[in-house]
Amino acid sequence: MEEIQKSLQLYREQVKFYSDFVINLAKDYNELFDKYMELQKDVRELKGEKPPVKAVIVPMFSKKGGLTNE
Repeated sequence: MEEIQKSLQLYREQVKFYSDFVINLAKDYNELFDKYMELQKDVRELKGEKPPVKAVIVPMFSKKGGLTNE
């Protein structure tokens, strides 16, 4: 029984370690992506290019159901 408890505790510690690792990795990725986007924007400004066109999502269906032209 004690061996099972030790194994379970070790498993929990490993899961915690790897979940924290993945969360920190995602945070680092988001920070790097934000910096990349800022640099890309600065390069476009230096080149005198216009910013890219942004897409707008238009709802196809109304909240009541069915198609809408709103």
